[in-house]
Amino acid sequence: MLYQLRTKASDNISYLFGTMHLQNDAAFTYKEQILAKINECEAFATEFKLDEADEEKTTRYMNLPPGVFLETLLSKKKFDQIDAFLKANLRIPLMAFNQSKPLVITNLITTSIFQQDMELALDIYLYQYAKMQGKELLGIETFDEQLEILQKIPLEIQVKSLKDLIKNFDQHRLEMNEISQLYAEGKTKDLYKLAKKSAKGFRRIMLYNRNAVMSERIAKRINEKSICVAIGAGHLEGKRGVIKGLEDLGVEVTKI
Repeated sequence: MLYQLRTKASDNISYLFGTMHLQNDAAFTYKEQILAKINECEAFATEFKLDEADEEKTTRYMNLPPGVFLETLLSKKKFDQIDAFLKANLRIPLMAFNQSKPLVITNLITTSIFQQDMELALDIYLYQYAKMQGKELLGIETFDEQLEILQKIPLEIQVKSLKDLIKNFDQHRLEMNEISQLYAEGKTKDLYKLAKKSAKGFRRIMLYNRNAVMSERIAKRINEKSICVAIGAGHLEGKRGVIKGLEDLGVEVTKI
């Protein structure tokens, strides 16, 4: 889950860490190792600079276009089915999300599967630690870029993903718990396979295109200074993953 990065153009030693946006114990398995590497570096980078997060802008991006509502995107039967699921599992009526994109509900349900053992999600915890240590804080992508990526996922694919999640919830829960276990065991290749499976329908948008951009930006920045980079573990492996992208750009990647 932790890799050393070096380039021929610089003597800097940087690190790449696969993180998870979760608050359960499994996500914090490698906490001590990554904190030590943050201390060694001049800067700390997450997928985007977390201080740039804008709740108002997020809400605007996560809302459906004017005049479009969930109840118009779903049949009455499917709307009632999802409504019953939310009330039974989260005690929230679906009508509370009538103006929200289906992706919002899918993410909410997925997050609810995991235990909330920690006060903060791992990536936020690491960011705040680096901030307290006086490290320069960076984003590999920008907050606006991440929102724009979510905008590119067609509504019909979001609707289908939500329907599939409700229909196959028990299987989805097993897969999510498997992801948590694989992360704790450091099985990044298996994590990539599951990330690829869960992103079915929008892999190019959510994985492949982003991986290429992140690889280029990481390769450039580690020439400038020593950086500890923390990105989602699902982005690391694969023929189009960040590790392969960095190696193709001449970065020496060594697993620790």
